[in-house]
Amino acid sequence: MKVLTAVDSFKGSIDSSEINRIIAKELENRGLEVIQKPLADGGEGTIDALIDAEIAERIECTVTGGLGEKITSYYAMMHDGTAVIEIAQICGLPMIPPNKRNPLYTTTYGVGEAIIHAIEHGAVNIVITLGGSATNDVGIGMLQALGVTITTPSHQSVLSGAAALEAITHIDFSTCITSNKDVSLTVITDVQNPLWGPDGATYIFGPQKGMTPDDLMQIEKQIQRLCTISPILQKYQDTPGAGAAGGLGAACLALGAQIFDGADWFMEKLQIKETIPQVDVVITGEGRLDSQTLSGKAPVSIARHAQHLNKSVIAIAGSIDTSLLPDFYESGIKSCLSVIPGIQTLEQAMSLSQVQKNISYISQQIASFLTWSKE
Repeated sequence: MKVLTAVDSFKGSIDSSEINRIIAKELENRGLEVIQKPLADGGEGTIDALIDAEIAERIECTVTGGLGEKITSYYAMMHDGTAVIEIAQICGLPMIPPNKRNPLYTTTYGVGEAIIHAIEHGAVNIVITLGGSATNDVGIGMLQALGVTITTPSHQSVLSGAAALEAITHIDFSTCITSNKDVSLTVITDVQNPLWGPDGATYIFGPQKGMTPDDLMQIEKQIQRLCTISPILQKYQDTPGAGAAGGLGAACLALGAQIFDGADWFMEKLQIKETIPQVDVVITGEGRLDSQTLSGKAPVSIARHAQHLNKSVIAIAGSIDTSLLPDFYESGIKSCLSVIPGIQTLEQAMSLSQVQKNISYISQQIASFLTWSKE
C-alpha cells in the first residue's frame, strides 16, 4: 500500500515537514510505502515548505518589522526566478509579542522592502502570501516602501499603522517603482473577504489582532474614506481577497497583482494533485479542523480532489470541531482523528516535544489500521 502524507503545520508548535517525517517513519516501520509532501496554503510556514521541498532557496534580507524596528527576515527564491514573500515572516502575529499587538501602529512597510530586495536579486515574479498578518493598514506601509506617493493635506508623508489612515488625503500610484520594472506580482490567500464591510478586513480580523470595538469603527470609517479618494482602491474594494492581511490584498491588486487561492497555488507548485493518483490513501490535516478548514484551506482542497479519484483521505488535527463532521465527510475526508490521546493542557499540547509524541501516537494507530488485513 502506498500513502501520501501532506499535513499542514500545527501553527505555533510544529512545521509541516516535521509532521510528515514523523508520520512517514511510523508508517514505513509497518512496511507501508510513503510519499511525503509539505503542505501550506499561504499562511505561516508557506516558504519553509517550499524550501524543505527543495524547489526554492532561502534568501535573507533586512527589512522593517511590524513594529517599525529593523529585523532579519527571509523569503524563498524558486528556481524559475519566482520570489515568494511570506508576510507572516515580516509583519505577522508570531513576530510580535502579545502585549504589543495593535494594528493601529503595526506596518506592512517591510513587505515593500522585501519586494525591492527580491527584484534587486533577479526575481522576475513576486508572490506574496497574505496569511497571518498583524496589520490593518490597507498596505499603506508596503506602498510607501515601493514609492507610492501618500501624503497629508500639508503634503507630508504619513506615519505607520492604521491610526495614520485618517491623515491621508492623496494617493498617487504612478510613482511606484514597480511600474517601470519588468516584474509580475501575484498574491495568494485562503480568505475571500472584501476590503471593508461586515465581512471585511477590519471587522472580521481586527479583533484577533488587538483592536477594540471603538478601534474597529474608526478604522472602518477611514478605510471607506480612502476608497472615495483613491479610485483604484475603490475599484478593488469588493474583490474577494481584497480584505486579506488587513487590506494588503487590495493594495496589491491596485499594483496590478493577480490573486489566487493559496491551497491551489501551493498544490500546483508541489505537484500534489499529480501525486494523489499514485497512492491508495492520503493523510492530511492541520492544527485545528473547523469552519475555516472548510472555507478552502489545504486539507479540504486535497480531500475534494482525492474524492474525485475515489481515494481515501484521513485527516489529523490537534482539535476538531465535531459539529462539522458531516461537512468534513461530504468534502471527501473519510476519517477525522485527533492526535491527542488523553487529557492535556493547551500548553502541554502545544509544546514541541509533546506534539511530536502525539503525532507519533496517531501515526502508529493509522499504520495499524492500514496494515490490519496483512496481520
